[in-house]
Amino acid sequence: LEKGAGHPAGREAQKTAAVGESSFDEGPNVFRDCVQRCNRVHFLKIQNRRRPAATTHPNPGRTDTFHRLNRTEYRNVIRDLLAVDIDETLLLPADDASHGFDNVTVAPEPLQKPHPPLFTGGTSDSTYQMAGERGWGMFVPPLLPWKALEGPLNIYKKACAAHGHQPNIVYIRPVYLGDDEKQIRHEVEQALHNFLAFNASPVESLQGEAKQAELRAKGYGFYASGALESLTKLTYDEIVEQEIGFIGTPAKVTRQIENLQSKGGIGELAIVSNFGGLEHWKSIKIQQLFATQVMPAFRGEAGKGRPAAS
Repeated sequence: LEKGAGHPAGREAQKTAAVGESSFDEGPNVFRDCVQRCNRVHFLKIQNRRRPAATTHPNPGRTDTFHRLNRTEYRNVIRDLLAVDIDETLLLPADDASHGFDNVTVAPEPLQKPHPPLFTGGTSDSTYQMAGERGWGMFVPPLLPWKALEGPLNIYKKACAAHGHQPNIVYIRPVYLGDDEKQIRHEVEQALHNFLAFNASPVESLQGEAKQAELRAKGYGFYASGALESLTKLTYDEIVEQEIGFIGTPAKVTRQIENLQSKGGIGELAIVSNFGGLEHWKSIKIQQLFATQVMPAFRGEAGKGRPAAS
């Protein structure tokens, strides 16, 4: 390779490789030198072999899938290509056994053991049953009132208990906060209706008895039940009363969250603050009020056992 660098083609390669070299600091650096040499090898390959081959055989057929080199493979490749021994531990993260696979790297390593919690979501009873059996967390739809969710969530909780798991429910709600109920309604009413209409719109393509029978047969009877369509007919007062959204003063929403926590199994409340086309300033207002006037009630001793908010 060093002799080749003195060849006219090698000198040309050096000029081309200089583009890549300019991003490295000056001074001795094994990694920098390796990359520079690899640049030259790659250029010579293209110049001396690839271009004529591409002209003669424009369709190379199936090519090999890219393969990530582990530490040992990387060290061996550098040694074989460049006759340079490197300490790969200074350049690459460790190749550990992780999540049932060996020679893989997860960086940074997850704090949860043996792995971060897994979550799923859905509307069918079979999904809630499966999640409970496997110890997965459960995302609940942000559109449905508690009375519609209570049955499926009970299935989930019972399955968790039967298989030695703790339920971990992520309860998703649109939230709007303010100091005056009339002003709150004025600011958020249309956005709430927009939010429900948008989320119900996909079922318009599932109308007709044949399609609905197919949904029921495959365990997706919820989408044939008319539940989503019925949401678009609710009045503002009904939406607020059924707690499809947590709408009101910070004190009221705090009480709603406390009541939700008392039902058991709620691991996290995920608030939606930019629903239905809300103006940006309203979304910021929600987050600020929630952070300063609702979340403090769930911190420290007062918040033990209560759901986290996100």
